[in-house]
Amino acid sequence: MLSMPFALSQIMAGCTYSKPLSAKEVDMGNLLTWSTSEETATDNFQVQKSEDGILFTPVGEVAASGTTQDGKSYRFLDPSIGDSKVYYRLLQVDIDGRSAFTHIAVLNKENKNDYLITMMGNTTTERYFNLVMNSNVSGLMNYKIENLDKKLLKTGDANLIEGANLLSLDLDKLPDDKYLCIFQMNEEEERIYLVKGQVEPMVGK
Repeated sequence: MLSMPFALSQIMAGCTYSKPLSAKEVDMGNLLTWSTSEETATDNFQVQKSEDGILFTPVGEVAASGTTQDGKSYRFLDPSIGDSKVYYRLLQVDIDGRSAFTHIAVLNKENKNDYLITMMGNTTTERYFNLVMNSNVSGLMNYKIENLDKKLLKTGDANLIEGANLLSLDLDKLPDDKYLCIFQMNEEEERIYLVKGQVEPMVGK
């Protein structure tokens, strides 16, 4: 079964986040918001975007507040139209060059599923892949992990409750490779590509 609920890291490089990165669709595009409770020698937030959750490219930059113990709120508008699902993350860079990625925010457009993946950890991982799944119903969700040749490597399930569900996949027994994870419940399906291997450095250049 899926297990080990997790807490998304709130401290990244020179930032403590009071509100994690989130994304929503607005009339002009995709609006990203996040907040910090304190910052130390921060320089900027680089906004990165992906179509598959693995390969990210920069789409903009927001100046950070430097050093402050006052709460700060940030916004970034990506004038993107037409993508049914997109992934966003921040690369927060300090004045001294230290840097760190945030979790990944998932934006599903025009999706009426009973459950959606709304937030997840790094899709490149050495063992655990963590995610937040919001569900409108309670029920048993099944998952399976396949390699890109569609060979089934692992299966499991989890009981979802209404609201946010914190879940973790253990990839310890799988070799380093790229995988497709398929979640299924009530004839609905969510797909996420994962890479098991060396993790991108979270701090430092």
